[in-house]
This record gives sequence, structure tokens and C-alpha cells, in this order.
Amino acid sequence: MAPYKIVCGTVLCFGSAIGAASFVSAEEEQQARPVQSQRVVPARATGMTQIDPPSLQLQLSEAATRSKVDASISGISVNDVLAAAAQIERAPRDAASRERQEQESAGQRAVSRAQIAALSRLRPIDRATASPENVLPPVRAQIQRRTTRPTPSGNDQLAAPPQPSLDVAGFGQDLHQALSGSVQGYTMRLRRNGQNIYTLQWNWARRPGDGQRGWNPDRRMNIASVSKFITAVAMVDLLDRRNIDPDTPIAQWLPAYWTRGANVDDITFEMLMTHSSGLANSGSTDFATMRQLVAGGVTSNLPTSFNYENTNFGLQRILIATVGGYVGRNLNLGPVGLNDSVWNAATTAAYRDYVEKNVFAPAGVTNAGFGKSANTAIAYAFNGGSGWNSGNLSWRAGSGGWHLSVDEILDVAATYRYTGKIVSQGEAASAIANRYGFDGRWATTMGFVYHKNGSWREQADCPVGQRQEQSLLLLLPDNMEMALLVNSPVGPNCTFLRGVVQQILLDNIVAPDS
Repeated sequence: MAPYKIVCGTVLCFGSAIGAASFVSAEEEQQARPVQSQRVVPARATGMTQIDPPSLQLQLSEAATRSKVDASISGISVNDVLAAAAQIERAPRDAASRERQEQESAGQRAVSRAQIAALSRLRPIDRATASPENVLPPVRAQIQRRTTRPTPSGNDQLAAPPQPSLDVAGFGQDLHQALSGSVQGYTMRLRRNGQNIYTLQWNWARRPGDGQRGWNPDRRMNIASVSKFITAVAMVDLLDRRNIDPDTPIAQWLPAYWTRGANVDDITFEMLMTHSSGLANSGSTDFATMRQLVAGGVTSNLPTSFNYENTNFGLQRILIATVGGYVGRNLNLGPVGLNDSVWNAATTAAYRDYVEKNVFAPAGVTNAGFGKSANTAIAYAFNGGSGWNSGNLSWRAGSGGWHLSVDEILDVAATYRYTGKIVSQGEAASAIANRYGFDGRWATTMGFVYHKNGSWREQADCPVGQRQEQSLLLLLPDNMEMALLVNSPVGPNCTFLRGVVQQILLDNIVAPDS
């Protein structure tokens, strides 16, 4: 059965929607593998053999070590730590190198109207010929402008002039025209005041050979670095609960066994949330690498200008664990390797627990995780082919890896922005204005648009057959939010998704009636 597309304006919907996907719990989708004490593998450099370190489960089977860990954690159990470790240990061996290939420090890469026109000329490839997904959106709708204006309070006062606004129908139709032939599949939803005002869904989240799942706003996918927005929401909430100012230095909450290099004591929570800490290794959130970066120190000229570094958000996962009281910063088991393994797993478990209870629960998001189920979208080349399952991304906790749907991203954003269920509306507005967890903002005639994108690629650059997962969150004026998930590159040249959306958005901001 082919997937369906639905295009909804404020009044009409076209097409047929697929029912909401059912999701298995993280426990169901991640079964613990049998414990192996050691595994001998060939050493790449020398041709000799090397022995992997024993699993954390084996190391914590020693009663004294387990007892010491148990005494140093709260709110999570040793079993939670072991479960997190099992997921991390199952990560692909080339995870670190693939993380360097993520390439999402994209700055402000613009996409021109000519590039978008070229994408629009691409035709859908390898799609069923007799299904609603192949029906293009209806003819461009009339631009709908507001008809109600503020009423003057007196004869000598004029009404506030109407402001530029988004042509919602035009934006949606132009976006679909650009993406329908240039990606494997996608879903987008735009909301105003928490209500759905436009929805697009197109083609396969999993092609027939990979389980046959169509795109819809309930379909989960790896949201990559949009996870940083989730982490920032959690951090803002935690700092508010602990009455800690974002300008406070982080040093007193870093693991005590870490060496702190030059000027690290000057790094603040805000610098981490705004990529201005001076830490420099955009590719890695590996625990040992983060420890080494902290030991290496940073520039004395803090804060730096915006410099996208995944490490900034990997460190926030650790800080959520220590500031949140989950892990005592003095936990020290002796050997650095053992310390790193325990801290890595414990902070991952703590981070997940905090986000689930204090970010996802208020927003109504349940059973979210870092791995895939049979219903989760997977990555493809833009023109199809076989799928790529990027696996469990627990090792990315803090900087990436959450698997959420468009609706769930929007639920978190709206709960954070408007309801006061996470932090007060004023606190959230201040954090958003300071761009905590965002890549930046676009200055438009209707106001600022805050943006966060995510990308997870199988390979570096844009080789033929590149497979990719992409995500985008926009917070717009007029109480609007937009979320978009795409499970392939955009076109044969891997056109920058955020740039495509930005140009289409700008082209559909309309001036008010004169």
C-alpha cells in the first residue's frame, strides 16, 4: 500500500492521512545483548592483535566497585547505568569518524531562487503511479490576510498598522513543489497558537523493501541536532529550579577527576548553550574526547563569537547529571578508562531521565528514545535505493540522537513557549531571545524567526548515493512554529535544507493591505 500525502490549509484538507504510527518502548526496541568478557580484534596499524576493554557490566560485577557507584548516584540505579552502557557499547565502531562527517556547522549558507527552481523541476522518482501521493497540491490559494484590526481607544488615536504576515498556503505549496521531486520523503507541520494550520506529508519513511511505512506527522525519525533544542530546554529548566544564573561558570559541576585547562573556569552555562565557549572540536561528543578538550583549555577571550561545536551540548548532558543531583562530581573509581565508562553511562541515563520527566512529560511525549523501531523512518538517497539504519545514538546524548516526530517536536516547543509547564513564559521568551539551543535567527519583516537544524549523514560531503536524515525547527512570530523531517539529501547536490526553507519563507511574507 502506498503512503498518502495530505495538504491542509485553514479550511480544506486534500488527500488521505495515514493513521498515527504505533511506537514500541525504548526497552522493547533495545534488548540487552549477551555479555562478553573480551573480544580480540585485529589492530589496524600494526597487524598485531588488541583486546577490547571488558564491558561495563563485567566491571561493575565486582561488589566494591558497584557499591561505590551506587553510593554516588541518585534518581537512577546501577541497572539504569548498565542499560545505558549496553546501548552505548553497541554503537558502530566508526561512530566517531561518522560524527565528524555530520557537517551541520552550516552557518548561514544561502540557497538561491534559481537553486529552488532547479529542485522544483526534478520529478518524483520510483513512486507508485496510482496513489494520492502523486497528486500535486491544489492551485495556489488566495493570500489570506487578517480582516480584524485593533480598535482605536479614542478619536484621536489611530489603530496600530497591520503587520506583514506569512502566506501560509503559498509557503506550503512552494515548499512541496521544491521537495516533492528532490527528496525521498518528508513531513512538515505548521501551527499557530498550538493549532495545526498546514500539513504536508510525502512518500516513504520506509520504502516497501524496508517495512513500507509512509510519512505522517506522527512518524518518528532521528532528529539529529534538533536534539540540542531539547537539551537547552532541559538546561534552562534545571537552572531555573536550582536558582542558578546562566552566566554562572560550570567548573564546580564538572567531574572532579577531570583536569581543567586554561580559562575553562571562565566557561558559563550560557556559553555552552550559545556555542561561544571556545571549545573546539565540532565532531565529537565522545566522553574521553570531551575530557581531553577541557584539559586542553580555551582562549582567554570569552565568550567567543558563535562557533558551532557539538561538545558544548555533550557537556550539558554531564552537567544536567551533576547539577541535577544524579551523579556526585567526586565519583572516582581510579582508572581513567573505568571512570570514563561509568560517567558516560551514568550521565546518559541521568540526562534521559531528566528530559523525560521535565521536558517530555509536560508536553505529553512518551516513550521517546535514541533507537529505532520497525515504525521509525530511516535514511535514503534522494532518489530511493536501499535504506540506512543509523542505529542507536545514545552515545550522542545531549548533542543529538533523540528520535521524535514532527508533532512531538512541536508539542515540546509550544509547551515551552506558551504554557508555563516547563518554565515561565517570560523565562522561555528570554532563553529563546538569547538563542539558547538555536543556530541563530533570521530578521524578517514580520519579526525574528529562530531556527535549529539537524543533519546525520552516512558519508562525508555528497557522494552519489549519500543517505541522510534531516530535521528543522522554526519558531516564528504570530505564535507560529514549524517542524520538518526529511529522510534523504535534497536533490543530487545535497542542497542545504534550511536554506531552501529560508528562501521560500522569505518569498511568502506578504505586505498588509494598504
